[in-house]
Amino acid sequence: MLTRSRDDGSVMLLIIGCTAIAATLIVVGVQVSKVFLARRALSATADSAALAATEGLDRGAIYGGHGVPCGRPLPLSRSDAARRAGVAVDRARPSLRHTFVAIGPPVTSIRGGTVTVDVTGRVRLPFGTTVRLRESASARSPVIGAC
Repeated sequence: MLTRSRDDGSVMLLIIGCTAIAATLIVVGVQVSKVFLARRALSATADSAALAATEGLDRGAIYGGHGVPCGRPLPLSRSDAARRAGVAVDRARPSLRHTFVAIGPPVTSIRGGTVTVDVTGRVRLPFGTTVRLRESASARSPVIGAC
């Protein structure tokens, strides 16, 4: 008569356990990759918006009055910088539709000739959750007043 060993079926449990661990690692890897790529895309969008915003010069301050002091950055218009940043984000939206559920309007601030643009977006991950990302970029116009 054949007797059964106490180890019968333990290989099956080991295979099931290893498969569950491998599946979990694949799911986590896919989600982390999606967030990483989305963050890169949002960062590139924020960069382009910040560069576009540096072109929003305050023409009234430049041409009316005393001009720009020697060696100082050209004055930037808050409204024109915000408009230009918005246009840059709007241009990027079609290429971001496959990654983002929604992209918020850029928030632009100017401090000392440096424009900072914050862009937010929501990413739907492959396995059902949604993550909100925020990227910020700054740019400074290299143009200064003539001496």
